[in-house]
Amino acid sequence: MADADDIDPGAICARGTLSSADVAVIRRGYYKDGLIGEGEADALFALEQNCRTQPPEWGVLFVEALAEYLVHQVKPAGYLTADNAARLTERIASAGKVETRNEFNLLVKVLEEARWAPGSLSALALGQVRDGITEGTGPLRLGASKPSAGVVTANDVVQLRRILYAGGGDGNIAVTRAEAEVLMDIGDAADESLSDPSWIDLYTKAIANHLMAAAGHIPPPREEALRQEAWLEAEPDLGGFLGDMVHFGLTGIWAACRTPSLEDIALARVEAETRAMLVSEEITAPEAKWLADRIARDGRISDAERALLGFIKHNSPKIDPALNRLLESVA
Repeated sequence: MADADDIDPGAICARGTLSSADVAVIRRGYYKDGLIGEGEADALFALEQNCRTQPPEWGVLFVEALAEYLVHQVKPAGYLTADNAARLTERIASAGKVETRNEFNLLVKVLEEARWAPGSLSALALGQVRDGITEGTGPLRLGASKPSAGVVTANDVVQLRRILYAGGGDGNIAVTRAEAEVLMDIGDAADESLSDPSWIDLYTKAIANHLMAAAGHIPPPREEALRQEAWLEAEPDLGGFLGDMVHFGLTGIWAACRTPSLEDIALARVEAETRAMLVSEEITAPEAKWLADRIARDGRISDAERALLGFIKHNSPKIDPALNRLLESVA
């Protein structure tokens, strides 16, 4: 059976091509018992960066092996220190840009696997999605069928949601100001007539989650607050569900979009508490000014911003005057 001694990364890098046979040998030789060492990790990064012709199974091995190494083998296990995150960033995005899709997938996988990672790593991942949308460049825009700049695709929304979910690990349930700023940047650049409808859903829920936390409330966990239409994935009581949507608007969606649970009584209590938090939300002066400035920055109100303002208008009993002019524009 092949082992690490049978692998010559330098020779593979020199020819610039990875074959399926190479990947099979690398998996057997480097990735014994699901573990790799520092030297093997270095070689995997070198192979990714020097071999642009790759079989599909390479990406699977690259992400799986390096996520295991970075999150669970490098100490402290389960956590990415600022230094370790900086080293990863230097590896895959020394100039702030991630070049390959495999490296982007690794970045997101690390965020998902780690119990904690510095905000800089989440910001780096979100920035790659933003740049793909606003500039039409980056790993998410590789390929012949890449959309034009300004189009938020369904896959973009999936990636944004993955990153935001990951950012909520180990108790970080509120969407941060830095994360909200990236979403606002995307909103400013988005051509909503060509973008996937799921973008507005995610945008509205994420910014509302940020505003809730800034006002001092404990928002719902990210995976619930940002969850896409749960009624498409389960078989709930549609009558009660749609009734909540009509009566409570986005509040009803937030309360109803939860993973079905056998603990019906406990779930109902949590939903009632969440709804109570949402309908009693107060938008304070600092947050109102930030939101007003951000929305007004590009001189227009997008459909996503209009949905957000409508939610605030109908669910917040006390709103700072800084938002009044914008709220008046919402029917």
